[in-house]
Amino acid sequence: MLVIMGRKRRKVIKVFKKTLPKILSCPKCGNISLILERSSEDTATIKCGMCKLIVKYPAPKRRETIDVYNEFVDKVHRGEIQI
Repeated sequence: MLVIMGRKRRKVIKVFKKTLPKILSCPKCGNISLILERSSEDTATIKCGMCKLIVKYPAPKRRETIDVYNEFVDKVHRGEIQI
């Protein structure tokens, strides 16, 4: 007679990978309704759905979306870009 020993089943742990947000906070109105769209190779269009802010901003293709957004917000807070 052959006896096969079973082992305890392991619990599967799901690892959730964090992703960068697609909708960002607007520096003009403060709402989370800002979208950054790549319009061509060297420019991006920054649009807010609440206050209707539309800004063309230089953004090379090799830079990430969040980096372009952070640079834009820094320039707005320093006063280099008037919105």
